[in-house]
Amino acid sequence: MPNGPAVRRRKLGAELKALRGRAGLTSGQAAGLLGWHQSKVSRIETARSGVKPGDVRRLLDAYDVRDPRLRELLVALAGTEQDGEHRRWWHRYRGVLPPEYRDFISLESQATRMRTLETSVVPGLLQTPRYARAVTRASLAGVPQAQVDALVEVRLARQEVLRSQAAAGAERGDRRVGAAPHDRRPGGDARPAGGTAGGGRAPPCRAPGAAIHLR
Repeated sequence: MPNGPAVRRRKLGAELKALRGRAGLTSGQAAGLLGWHQSKVSRIETARSGVKPGDVRRLLDAYDVRDPRLRELLVALAGTEQDGEHRRWWHRYRGVLPPEYRDFISLESQATRMRTLETSVVPGLLQTPRYARAVTRASLAGVPQAQVDALVEVRLARQEVLRSQAAAGAERGDRRVGAAPHDRRPGGDARPAGGTAGGGRAPPCRAPGAAIHLR
């Protein structure tokens, strides 16, 4: 998985928490040394918020971390002061998506392998526009149409990860990545978009450089 922002935050948070433990400090004590609230340290360690390179240096000073190579690596994980200005596409939907969903999309966009188990609906990355809209309306009854439209846009935009990974897989000769959207009628068979439902196992779904079976 590439080191995108969400991945970097998690790696950095885990490392800082481990270093705090080795220094024998609680999160409250670490915060007190820096004049911060304890919740700030907690949010950094759990990757619920980003951290500036300067704050990483202050934490490393508080934890008496002197190894220059380690300090350099951890500060690099924090990114640059300008990183926050380069927003990904899902940040356009900040008013619709909760932070946890945005973090999930960030991790998903950086993934090279995914596993999912769905027993009643087609996975989001395989849904057609019509199916995604029907599922969203059914699960969020009473939500304004504009919000439904935005959520469907997000669902469909997430599918770009399959197309980009399928293209990359095709270049490598890897046929395990990617899939095409499917429709599934409630209680019915999965079928490729535009196809017909048949009995038994659904036919393989194919995309450039990919093949996936729904059972």
